[in-house]
Amino acid sequence: MKQNSYGGQIHSGESTVAPTLNFYIRLRPLNGRPGPKVALQHRAGNRYVRLFLNWRKYEVSERAVDEYRDDLGAVFAGAVNTSLAEPTVPLTALGERREEFERVFLKFRDAIEI
Repeated sequence: MKQNSYGGQIHSGESTVAPTLNFYIRLRPLNGRPGPKVALQHRAGNRYVRLFLNWRKYEVSERAVDEYRDDLGAVFAGAVNTSLAEPTVPLTALGERREEFERVFLKFRDAIEI
């Protein structure tokens, strides 16, 4: 995962209550310079991974986001509510569909990362 995250970064470097694993994508905000944006997150102790699907503040194709939502729905067949801005994926579902999820996630990253 670290090799696919922007700059090999998997944590913010800030102090947290629980250890957190983040996956970053390099994006350009609508009004700023390019930088990392968290695309998914897992906190120690949680039984899920949180996906971030609200990309309105960034130069990201709506088509790419819609396709990502559709692909996630196909992979997890109802286990994930992709209409939410920050849906969660149960770790059990992720474990069962890890390869499919990785393919879909990296396809999305490749479509939007600058």
